[in-house]
Amino acid sequence: MPLTLEQRLADFPTADLDLQAPVHLRWNEHAVPYIEAEHDVDAAYALGLCHAHLRLAQLHLMKRIAQGRVAEMFGPPAVNLDHALRLLDLPGVATRCAATLAADTRAWVEPFVRGLNDYQQRLRRRPPEFRWLALKPEPWTLVDVLTLGRLAGADVNWSSYLGLLRTRAHPGFASLWQRLCAVGGAALAGRAGQAMTQLVRGGSNSVVIAASRSASGAPLMANDPHLGQQLPNFWVLAGVRSPSYHMVGLMPTGLPFVGVGVGPHFAWGGTNMRAASSDLVDVSQLPHAEVHTTYTDIRVRGMGTRRRRIRRTAQGPILNDARVLRVAGGDVALRWVGARTSDEIGAFLGAARARTVEQFRSAFADFGVCAQNILFASRDGHIGHVYAAHLPRRSALPQTSPILSPLQADEAWQQRWDALSLPLTVDPAAGFRVSANDRPQFDRAPLGFFFSEGDRAARLAELAAGERLSLADLIALQNDTRVPGAARLAASLALRLERADADAEVVAALRDWDGDYAADAGTPVLFESLLHALASGLRPQRALHRAVDLDDEWGRHTRLLIDDLDALPSASLNPLLRRAAQRALAARRRYPRWGDMHRLRVGHLLSLIPMFGRGLVVAEWGAGGTRESPMKNSHGLVAGRHRVQYGAQARHVSDLADPDANHFVLLGGNDGWIGSDNYADQLGRWRNRTYVHMPLRAAGVESAFSRLTLLRPVAAATSDAPHKSQRAPVAMPSATQPQTSG
Repeated sequence: MPLTLEQRLADFPTADLDLQAPVHLRWNEHAVPYIEAEHDVDAAYALGLCHAHLRLAQLHLMKRIAQGRVAEMFGPPAVNLDHALRLLDLPGVATRCAATLAADTRAWVEPFVRGLNDYQQRLRRRPPEFRWLALKPEPWTLVDVLTLGRLAGADVNWSSYLGLLRTRAHPGFASLWQRLCAVGGAALAGRAGQAMTQLVRGGSNSVVIAASRSASGAPLMANDPHLGQQLPNFWVLAGVRSPSYHMVGLMPTGLPFVGVGVGPHFAWGGTNMRAASSDLVDVSQLPHAEVHTTYTDIRVRGMGTRRRRIRRTAQGPILNDARVLRVAGGDVALRWVGARTSDEIGAFLGAARARTVEQFRSAFADFGVCAQNILFASRDGHIGHVYAAHLPRRSALPQTSPILSPLQADEAWQQRWDALSLPLTVDPAAGFRVSANDRPQFDRAPLGFFFSEGDRAARLAELAAGERLSLADLIALQNDTRVPGAARLAASLALRLERADADAEVVAALRDWDGDYAADAGTPVLFESLLHALASGLRPQRALHRAVDLDDEWGRHTRLLIDDLDALPSASLNPLLRRAAQRALAARRRYPRWGDMHRLRVGHLLSLIPMFGRGLVVAEWGAGGTRESPMKNSHGLVAGRHRVQYGAQARHVSDLADPDANHFVLLGGNDGWIGSDNYADQLGRWRNRTYVHMPLRAAGVESAFSRLTLLRPVAAATSDAPHKSQRAPVAMPSATQPQTSG
């Protein structure tokens, strides 16, 4: 049954709350909350209420994934996935993190947890996912929240590792490893790799512009996270104002901090560093006494329990025990930075409180996983880049295999890099800084294996180098669909097609193409179909390619495709090129425009389930963009109609000349309740490139957030009916007026 915003707000608890003083909770028309509290503890508590109100079903789904309890929802097919997740022991890591948590972090997270629980206990009706997935409300703990954080900190390299581990015994394993390093991308191991990739895959763009290039005379900030494009969105859009915190922006669901946003002194946002925070270690020769064996019982929906073995070593859990991973050969352990204690929530809270660049950088000293490029802009005119990560200090990367001996691992993990030892960039001479998962600008030691090819970073830098840039320019940048490397590769292929006497129409289209994957463009259909046909005919070591899939990685084409083609004798090459051109033409006849072939389907996460999920799709359209365009809508090798795999799903732009010039938009909506008015109400804004206004000044907040809900503590409760949501704004006490600078 559809629910209006007013109906949803009527369900929000307002009286007898665990507060020290009344809290003003404002809402805009998109169900975005803005919390104004006289005490930090009350702000955190109200934030917990809001996360539970907006995303209760999503929270419970994520909690069970993080704990390895997927089979409780999906039955026997998920048992082996649960076993693999339990090897990571995210709750155990979170328990250790809780024991070492900084006092100011604990003082913020504990009331947040109380807010989650209080909302849940007062719940009048449950979201439909509770019925579909046999979910029951469970109390939330501090450890549960930290476990969600550890899930979000998963290493993007895991999907590559899984693809490789199935092929260890193959004679071509060393060659495959070297090719994988060359393409800088993921090798997927069937369904296991694809499932893991959905959990860990992440990208993102971030751009910061110096005052010297800005039309306003102050720095500009633009952030564009790339994650799964399902509903509910990964992010909750919210604002908070209390004595210690004043911030608006994107919060990971269930985690009480702004990961992408702005405050009185700084704007910030990050991209995944793609750094290797894990190593694979050969533990096959460890003495039996050094292997600790336990068993875990996995509860299966409607089917009792399944018992699975878990073995752990000083190097980490042994991956061979997980059937879904299908690890070949001797025992291999996973050594992961995320198994050590760190405080990512506290890092972002510290960044929100920072007033100087050095304070901002120092806030990330205890940020461990997942490794992030944090770009920032300050109201006093600085821009820069902090590497936020804990990484082993490797002296070199392995050349023939990613699997280390225990001795090699111990040597690399004796010391670590962190935000204070990795370089800090402040006020770069170019007048801008871009980050797009490209290789870190750090030559003292290797930080990882796989980084993006660099096309997005190159295109972003080209657009960021303009003069007198405005927020409109940054919004255009976020929606740009050109890939410089695609144009270069297309020209190289056109030369070879012409020599092979392939179809002249294909040759001319590729030769003249500028690499633009606009939804209404036709050449991307030719180009992508050509790549699909060429890769299908260029599969050396077919046994390896049945085990892993390298062909969907953009780096495979830009770095290896031409060399692979040129290595063929002309008797094999020319027919291959002509056949590929004909297949590309046939695809173009079926799909005249890229958007006819490349589809963005937006639906609930459960819409991915065959048959059942069909009714949970809310929209589909022909999308522009591709793997490495600034407007990322990623896909594998394609020759027909296909769905975007993952990509852009939230955006932010800020002009630091004005504390109120902050704008955000979600692919979907802020309310996770299926069918509510605000479940997918921002899709129109997304497509029209209009964003939700998120001001900082009190007057701007009262104007933009016109619905007011007064949250009252127990002492303020009366026998009267609870205070209902209303539109009349009220003034905050002077003690909680916003602090702004610049």
